Formats: sequence, C-alpha cells, structure tokens
Amino acid sequence: MSVQRIHVGVVGSEYDVVIGDGVIETCGKLLSGVTDAQRISLVTDTSVGELHGPRVSANLASAGFEVHALSIAPGELSKNWEVAGQLLEAMAHDGIERGDVVVALGGGVVGDIAGFAAATYLRGVDFVQIPTTLLAQVDSSIGGKTGVDLSSGKNLVGAFKQPLVVLTDPSVLSTLSEAEWQSGLAEAA
Repeated sequence: MSVQRIHVGVVGSEYDVVIGDGVIETCGKLLSGVTDAQRISLVTDTSVGELHGPRVSANLASAGFEVHALSIAPGELSKNWEVAGQLLEAMAHDGIERGDVVVALGGGVVGDIAGFAAATYLRGVDFVQIPTTLLAQVDSSIGGKTGVDLSSGKNLVGAFKQPLVVLTDPSVLSTLSEAEWQSGLAEAA
C-alpha cells in the first residue's frame, strides 16, 4: 500500500493527513501510532455504517481498542442539539474518558457533529477524521471546524477542534452517488 502524508500545521496544533488506497484497512495500526487511548467512540451515520462500519470497528478492535459504535441518521437534519446531546450521553454511558478518542467515519455532517462532541465532552477529548465523501476528503475533514445547526441557521454553534490525524482512503469514494461525487468536485474546484 502506497501512503502519502501531508503535514498540517496550525496555531497550537499539528497533524498529518494520511492518504492512500486501503488506509481504512489499517486504521487501527495507524491510530495506535498516535494515541494511547483505550476506548474509541466511533461515530458514523447509518448509510456509511452499513458500508464501512463493521470492517473499521474490527480493524480498530484488532489493534487493541475498545470500540463503541454510535450511529446517527444520514444528512444535515441530524446536525442538531438533540443528536449532539444523544452522542454526548452515549459517550458518558460508554465510559469515555479524557484520554480516549472520538473517531468520525463519514462525510461532513458526521465529521462536524462528532468533532463538536469531541470538543465539548469533558471539555475536549481527542478526535480523528476518516472522511468517506470527496467533499469531506478535500474540505471539511481538514481545518478543525466543527459544529451543529440551530433552527435559526446552519453552523451557528461550533468549536475549532483539530484532529489527531485524518485518514483518507480514496477507495471508499467508489460507493458515492453521482450527486455526491459532483458536489465534491465542485468544492475542490
């Protein structure tokens, strides 16, 4: 497997974007190289969870992590206070501690709400992005912007939460619809 690393340096934080076909198959090994966490809250949506959740969970578990899978409905309507609260309550129920990690497996909505949960749970736990859409791979997984929508508008509440690492696997893009592919291309342009 050929892997490229792009180093991102921002004020107060540095991380790598690891890019390569098959990266998703080695996510456990890659994460064990950047964290001593015991537990992982793996946040995804039901669509991505069906496609990639079991193999990501198994890979993380094989690297020694205790994985707690949390799933939300797909789409922008899930990026709200109620769903964020449900994620935070689940993290508390699962015993997630300050040294543990929240992993976002999905597109921009999953990354935004999982990152927001990571930024606010215990006043901040580590966060990892595994983007599964082109738009998320070229934009939303990088830069640390997280948030939820209010009834008054999109992304009105949020926090900057830089990831420990971004694991980008272009091979997962083969599952995208034409509309999602076009949206990602437009954003890249």
